[in-house]
Amino acid sequence: MKRILSHHILMLYFMFIAVFSVSVLPSALTSKAGTAGIIIPACALPAAAIFCLVINYIYKNYSTAGEFLKENFGERFTKIISFLIIAQLAVCSVMLLKSFGSRMEQTLSYIGREISIIVLMALAFFAVASGFKTIIRTVAICSLLLCITVVLMLVFSVKGLDFTLALPFFKPDISAFSKSLIFPVGSFCFLAPMLFFYKPVFKAKSAFGAVLLSLVFMSAISLIIICTFSLPVSEKISFPFFSLIKSADTFSVSEHFDAFFNANWLIFSAALLCFVFYSVCEGIKQAVEIKSITAFIGISAVSGIIIGAFALSDFLDSEKIIAFNSFYLPYFNIILGFILPVFLVIISKIKQKVHKNVTIS
Repeated sequence: MKRILSHHILMLYFMFIAVFSVSVLPSALTSKAGTAGIIIPACALPAAAIFCLVINYIYKNYSTAGEFLKENFGERFTKIISFLIIAQLAVCSVMLLKSFGSRMEQTLSYIGREISIIVLMALAFFAVASGFKTIIRTVAICSLLLCITVVLMLVFSVKGLDFTLALPFFKPDISAFSKSLIFPVGSFCFLAPMLFFYKPVFKAKSAFGAVLLSLVFMSAISLIIICTFSLPVSEKISFPFFSLIKSADTFSVSEHFDAFFNANWLIFSAALLCFVFYSVCEGIKQAVEIKSITAFIGISAVSGIIIGAFALSDFLDSEKIIAFNSFYLPYFNIILGFILPVFLVIISKIKQKVHKNVTIS
């Protein structure tokens, strides 16, 4: 089973946040809560603290999540959860492919969505065939590029912001408030399935710090976009992040900056897809106990064809992809990455306490 160091975990997490945030913010936060959605990520901090404590408990006492499940709930239950996680990661792979294809279609219309998806899926397959170390090294390089990109974007976009466009704050009701929490909570909950098939070096404090920074990032991006375009306009733009880059005064000097940001987002998407797709293949390998490298490559090829076929289908258009990434996919993350781990840790501790009392008596 592959081992992931703590800094690689943080790199993967930030890449996931960045890739999905640029396509769904600010609408994922503000569609129900209005401009008050800007401060909603801060309200996700209590859930983030609980999540980090629970995940830290699992990896502090067990080397893997699978080991935790086997010792407390048995082999069969572990298999069921494994296949659910595989399905979740596969859906995430499909959404990454669809978002990539949609963006490529808007940027380079002469290439087309279908060709973009096929090429990216082929790239992901060859990345899996190249091995885990190659993927992790690619992620590390892309993470450095990601930090530079975010800093440049913030610097170039701050000029000329009209903060009055974020006022007055619309006060949401409880229902709207809870729905607006779905994306920020669902984002950090993706850490659990992302680590499920590996041996991670997990540190609760550093993970919570990373989650805190990511929530600040969500609020900052949403604020900047709204103060540039206004809330009604920003919610109608398919990719407001890229419209923000084009509107920045600094970029009027040269169009190369626009190309730089577009190219970087596509690179980040490709790197993230490679890891998520590798996790799908690694999960299948562990679930059905594949030992042969040839069999692993064969399973990877079949998985890639199935995922690519779903991505090429027309069951979701561009607007529905954004809605799916904003709300429905985060629901999967919350159920499998937050609710289930919390529930299972509570049950395991109760079982341990009961067993201890029976042993003593």
